[in-house]
Amino acid sequence: MLPPVSSPIWKKLVSGEKQLNSKNLVINMLLTNCRVRYKLDPTTVPELVKHAHGAFSKFESTLESEIAQLVS
Repeated sequence: MLPPVSSPIWKKLVSGEKQLNSKNLVINMLLTNCRVRYKLDPTTVPELVKHAHGAFSKFESTLESEIAQLVS
């Protein structure tokens, strides 16, 4: 089950504090982009979290392995 957008795991994910082992190119590109944007301006965290959560929600059915890493 996908963690809610309010979960602290999303901030950790977009900031790079939490690493994710994924073979999904879209997710890897998204996270790279989020981490670069976070380094440039940490105040963008709410926007980045919404963006990441939205992508994971959209592709949830194909991201079982990635989601399992978020909740463990």
